Amino acid sequence: MYKSLKSLGVQFAVLDKHWCTERRNGHKTGCSIPEVWDYEDEENSGKKTFCDEVPRYGHLFRPAYSNSQYRVLKLKG
Repeated sequence: MYKSLKSLGVQFAVLDKHWCTERRNGHKTGCSIPEVWDYEDEENSGKKTFCDEVPRYGHLFRPAYSNSQYRVLKLKG
C-alpha cells in the first residue's frame, strides 16, 4: 500500500471510521466496505484490512489528524 501511494505522489491517507469497520452495532450487515470487498475479492476474504494493520506500520505512516469520524495519516519519507 505504502509503495503504491508514494508512487502516485500521495502525501496523506484518509481513513473513514465507517469504511474501516466490519460491523455496525455488533451485527454483520453485508454493507460495510470490508464485507463488500470480501464478496468481490474472495482470494483475500476475511483478511485484516489496512485500517486494522496501520499500527504495525508506524515506521511508514504518522498520525496527522483524527476526530471521531476520520484518521488522517501522513506518509513518511
